[in-house]
Formats: sequence, C-alpha cells, structure tokens
Amino acid sequence: MARARDFDAAKQPLAAILEQLPDGTTCRAGLLIPQAARRIVREFRGDTAITVFENVDDAVLVDFPFRNLMFESRVVQRLYYGMEDLDVPAYAKVRSADNNLMLLDPIRLISHFDERMNSVKRQLLMRCFSTEIWIAFFKMVSLGIGERLRAIYAASVEPVVDDAFLASLESLQLTLVGVTSRITNGNPRGYTMEDIETIVLKGCSEALLKAQNIKGKWNTVVEKLPVFGELIMYLSQFIAKVQALVAPEAGNADTNNDDRIDVIELRDTCKNIVAFASKAASDLSIVKLQMLEHRHNLFQKLGTFEPLSAEVFRKGIQSSGFSQDQIVPLLILSHCMEAYGIREWCIRFVVEQLKTQLHAFIENTHEVGQTKQNQSAFFRTAGAVVPVVEDFLFLIPCELLEYISKLNDITNSC
Repeated sequence: MARARDFDAAKQPLAAILEQLPDGTTCRAGLLIPQAARRIVREFRGDTAITVFENVDDAVLVDFPFRNLMFESRVVQRLYYGMEDLDVPAYAKVRSADNNLMLLDPIRLISHFDERMNSVKRQLLMRCFSTEIWIAFFKMVSLGIGERLRAIYAASVEPVVDDAFLASLESLQLTLVGVTSRITNGNPRGYTMEDIETIVLKGCSEALLKAQNIKGKWNTVVEKLPVFGELIMYLSQFIAKVQALVAPEAGNADTNNDDRIDVIELRDTCKNIVAFASKAASDLSIVKLQMLEHRHNLFQKLGTFEPLSAEVFRKGIQSSGFSQDQIVPLLILSHCMEAYGIREWCIRFVVEQLKTQLHAFIENTHEVGQTKQNQSAFFRTAGAVVPVVEDFLFLIPCELLEYISKLNDITNSC
C-alpha cells in the first residue's frame, strides 16, 4: 500500500499532496515536509505523461481509492468541489486548469484548535501528522471502515444515504455527461444507423437503466428527488422517439434505412437530448453535494453513532493491528480531517482497548484539572522525551472527551 523512497521514522509533521491517477479511481498521496509540499503544489503544471511525484525522491507514497476518501472526509470533499478558499497561503494552490492537486497542510488542518495552545502542546499536536499516523489513516480509508459504519447506521438507525448510493448517483451523472459529449462531438446529419444505435440509443439506454436501478434500490430516497422522475420519463420518451425515426416504414421494407432517416428531426431530437442530459447531470451534481453536506452535518454531531453497539466495532478493533500508541493521534488526525466515521471507530478503540489509561486520565482530570499536565514527563521537560498515550489524551477537545467518557461509562455498566 505504501512505498517509501526514503522512509524517515522521525515524528516530524508532514503534509499530504493528493493526486488523482489516470485510472480515474486511484488517489496517490505524497507525504512531504509542509514547506516542500506547498512549493510543489504552487509550482506544478499538469502533464498527463508524468506524476507530480516523478522527481520527488523524498516523498512517502500511498495509493488508495479516491472516492473512499472523498466520501469520508469533509475537508477533501470541500477541496475537491471548490467549496474552500484555495488561494489562502496555507494551501499554496494556484487556481488553474492544469493544476488539480489538493494539499492537506497540518497548519490549516489544526486551525480550529485552541489558538492559545502552548508551544509544547502544539508540538505534541503536530506529531499527529507524522508518516506513521498518515499511513494508518489512509489504511483505514482503503479498508472502507467509515463506509461500513455509515451503511450499518443507514440500515439500522436512520435511512440516510450511504456511500453506495452516492457512488451510483455519480456513475449516472458521468453517464449523462458521456452521452452529451458523444452527441455534441458527432454530426447528426452524417449519422449512420450504427452511429445512432451506439451514440444515441445505447447511451440513453445505459443512463435510463442506471436511473431505474437506483430508483428500484433506493426508492425511499429517490422519491424525494423530482429529477429522477423527470429523468426516467424523458429518457424513455427520447429513446422511443429515436427508435421511431429509424424504424422501417410499412411498405418500404426494401428501402435503405440510412436514406429514410429524417435528418432534421433527428438533429432536433439530439439537441433536446443534449440540453436535457446536461441539465440533469448538473442537477444530480447539486443533489449529490447537498446530500454529502447533510450527511456530514449529521455525522459530525457527537453521539450520532452512539446507537451502534460495541459489538459492531469489537471484532474489527481486535484484528486491526493498530497499536495503542497510534490510536489517539489517529483520532486527532481524523477529527482534523472531518472524517467522522474513522473518528468514531478510533473513539470506540480508545473505549475498548485503553480502559486503564482512559479511566486514570478522566479521574485525575476531574480532580486536578489541566494541572495534571505538570505530572507528565513530556510536559515537564517541554517535549524533550517521547510522549506516552496519556499525553495525547490532553489534545482531545473537551466535548469529544465528554462523549468518550459517556461511552466508557456505558461500556463499564454493561
């Protein structure tokens, strides 16, 4: 999964450059020191023949399914769809058609943390962006852990849209875009029967089939979307109309089909198909963004996943291979990435596997407050020693810690 040309085990913070590979499904993340990453993103000019990491020897490279990350992380979603201000210095990205890279910069990702955080605590926070933690995060993305949690939630708690629905919606959208592109690039006046069948009828039929399959599988969701009813109705009408234009006429069976096509009528029909398919693809894009935003708003609320029992997580936690030293930094990173499914999984890991440390931390914090930091060797020496699990617990925001404490109480009472 990961390939390190010069794998540095140091805990220095790294930024991640995201690049989509030509296959359209794979994303490659390159982990680099933030200064170098910002410069590469700012200066890179796209070339389909090479990857941005072609001549970057010190990058740690990780490949994973791009859609997994886009559906998981609100940060990546907003970057990908241009919903963030990409021109701010922390992103160091120039808007241009030949630069589609995305930069995940630790400085920007921690911007919502307490600005009054002292330097030692900030130093500890930046350790959550080390090579080891980034790779662990992308591993969880590849495994689809967040996707599974959302699917279980949708099936057992509340019928929100899952990743499979969004992927189907996107596939339909791309099919409609393909139909408009092929028809626009063709010339209806010169269409042969084969052209009509492959370019017009096949494309419309494929889009219609996908729309019908989506409606059949997720009817409770689709029935709230007027665009689907219109899409199925109009595609059916367009297909019937084109078929009528090319069907043999009674008494003229020997006439060449290509000679009988009403070119003007076919051209007008193709124009109507392009106009409708373009609008439908645009409408589906808006619907998808609205659904993603609604879903993120739901899952960012602490306690949304609470109805899922510990048994849902236990087997995966026990077989995951993640160490106790990794899990709290991974929780912090997923919180910064607004990857709420992975964040919940990490929270359940803490409750399941770090009971002793969590209990001692909560008890001591309740008794002496944040002054317990002074008892930690890491904080006493201003970061001169290796931090332990308990040190990273100090980074967890208060409301998140309260939720963890609540889950811990529920688990202990079972």
